[in-house]
Amino acid sequence: MITKPEVKMNGHQPQAREIVIIGAGLIGVSTAYYLSKHLDLHPESKITLVEEENVGTGSSGYASGLLIKEEGYEMSMTGYDLHRSLAKDFGGELKWGYKAIDLYDANLDVSSSSSFTTSHSFLPPSTSIHHRSLPTAICQPSDFTRHLCGLFLTHPGASLMIARATSLTFFPPSSNGKPKERDEGSVGGCGKERRRINGINIVQIINGVEEVVHLKADTIIVSTGIKTPMLLKTLLGEKTQTMTKEIGQKEWEGLVIKPKERPKPCAVRISQDEAEGEAMVVVRDDGTVYISRPLSSPSSSNNKDKSNLITYVESLSPKFASSNGTLILSQSKWSSPTTPDDQPLIEDLSLIPRGVDGLWVGIGGNTTQGPAIGLNLASRILDGNT
Repeated sequence: MITKPEVKMNGHQPQAREIVIIGAGLIGVSTAYYLSKHLDLHPESKITLVEEENVGTGSSGYASGLLIKEEGYEMSMTGYDLHRSLAKDFGGELKWGYKAIDLYDANLDVSSSSSFTTSHSFLPPSTSIHHRSLPTAICQPSDFTRHLCGLFLTHPGASLMIARATSLTFFPPSSNGKPKERDEGSVGGCGKERRRINGINIVQIINGVEEVVHLKADTIIVSTGIKTPMLLKTLLGEKTQTMTKEIGQKEWEGLVIKPKERPKPCAVRISQDEAEGEAMVVVRDDGTVYISRPLSSPSSSNNKDKSNLITYVESLSPKFASSNGTLILSQSKWSSPTTPDDQPLIEDLSLIPRGVDGLWVGIGGNTTQGPAIGLNLASRILDGNT
């Protein structure tokens, strides 16, 4: 039974919404979930999640799943608390491998005594290792994203479509005999007539045949990782300025191994030279070890041993060597989006020059921040709060 929404004290009564989210990675699914739970969502609203491939793929599927509550970073602090709350409420320890662990920083180039106990000692004894007091946990990001998507789909107006977004549709320049809103200033439209979306065209493959489907929408959120800038150009046109920040990308490589001797779950951030960035070792509860590092540029000072990830991992610890019974489970390379200030981009595209009303973007951040980015987007879209 659909209940009539209550009028708030400020006289505002929520209206039924038609919201489409493009991209079912961590940010897209988190946004869908928190929209579906928002008190300002009208019970007759529809939220459609559109994903071209599978839920939780892309960088969401490759990430290490390390969650760190870093002081001074609001998105990280909020995101960590949301992860912990969701794990407690929905059995995250069993369903997506959520577990609180210890965090260490290590420097392989400095000789000093290790602070690891025997159960942690997979790095050489000469390694300089320091325990960090930051709250830290791990999860399986792809499993978490899929379970969160399942929770979202329990909402009566929720749906998931495997399809490719191709074009936006707009209201005509005039509506009901009234001129369409114009922006008199320089922020929203440079004096040009503004556009207001009324839907999006998507392509589904049905019985091997591509079929174009039109989805009505008053709000569209684009969250497709590194594909976001290109998708926006496809939807809005090559010459349209789409975001206030330039989106770049960072290349990564990762290896999942299973040592014969199971280390205790923990995370170790390993300092390398400045050109190479920071490597990460995450030991999971099931005995698998996830190692990731940014791919170095051709001009960096990589030596021959470090150019091969397997060789590099075996150099970290004899216990990680295949000759000692370690199994290599998977190896991968992927890209993640970056912003100039290394902060997530949450943007209302009605505010850019020649903006589009009803179009939003959520991109960047990390696994810790994903739920917080989704919550922020949901709040801004439905009630204007940040």
